[in-house]
Amino acid sequence: MSTQNFVLRRHNNIYKSPEDQREYRGLELTNGLKVLLISDPTTDKSAAALDVNAGHLMDPWELPGTAHFCEHMLFLGTDKYPSENEYSKVCAVDSEHSNNLKMMGGGNYRFLSKPGHDYGKFGTGNKKTLMDDAREKGIEPREALLKFHKQWYSSNIMSLCIVGTESLDQMEAYLGTLGFDAIENKDVVPKEWLDSPYDKEQLGKRVEIVPIKDSRSLMIRFPIPDLQAEYKSNPAHYISHLLGHEGKGSLLSELKRLGWVSSLSAGETTLAKGFGAFDIHVDLSVDGINHTEDIVALVFSYIGLLKRTGAEAWVQEELKELGEIKFRFKVS
Repeated sequence: MSTQNFVLRRHNNIYKSPEDQREYRGLELTNGLKVLLISDPTTDKSAAALDVNAGHLMDPWELPGTAHFCEHMLFLGTDKYPSENEYSKVCAVDSEHSNNLKMMGGGNYRFLSKPGHDYGKFGTGNKKTLMDDAREKGIEPREALLKFHKQWYSSNIMSLCIVGTESLDQMEAYLGTLGFDAIENKDVVPKEWLDSPYDKEQLGKRVEIVPIKDSRSLMIRFPIPDLQAEYKSNPAHYISHLLGHEGKGSLLSELKRLGWVSSLSAGETTLAKGFGAFDIHVDLSVDGINHTEDIVALVFSYIGLLKRTGAEAWVQEELKELGEIKFRFKVS
């Protein structure tokens, strides 16, 4: 098959580090699928990853875990797994849920979100939600999966990345034999959440968790807007740099001097399209467990100092130069 038959646009002018020996090419297929090809002669593995861009926040409320279950079911009846069946996939999801219960730190924030917000959905699902509860509600899981797949699995919101030792032209030609251009373009509009999962009623809460393992930590979360569109200025990096600084006079140096913490990190994360969070995480010492309120007070005192000082141009310039150096000498 000629590549002209399925490639709508090519992007060869991808900016990369001079030290990066990989070659890159961006493609947009005729069905709207976005593709990144990476040629790396030194790799000992070839790999591909497809981002469907449809997850559990799109689950129907009456069937928690639909997106996750759909992911497992995609390999049903294939040449490689001809004997897989629906029940085995439900058991696989249920087993994953059981394992996740042991490390549900991030999930606690979902429990604290406001009622009715998609962020609070039970994304993993289990046998009870996907089979037992579904049947009680008169829902046929298979039909629900087909409906979810039909509604959200669309090439125009998907992205594909392929890495291999072959040249970019060889990889592009091979791509034409894989059938990705046959994925249907349903012109799906990506979902976006304009409201935060945390309103005033959900903020200012203190939650204590007794861990299974011997761990001591403190996390402070601030709801923020989705900052992906601000990637050029990267404002969250400026804040995380100052809050997480480890030098003399920093917040961490004072907390260490008091003997309350061993480490501190701060950073922003996008939780979904439309909203995110800025987290401050500290590892506590044995004594620090008894001073969590003092630690929080110091954190907010330091934030107040930064607000009074205002944005410093020299800090932003320093971060810019450090970023350029890191990019310049990034091998891959």
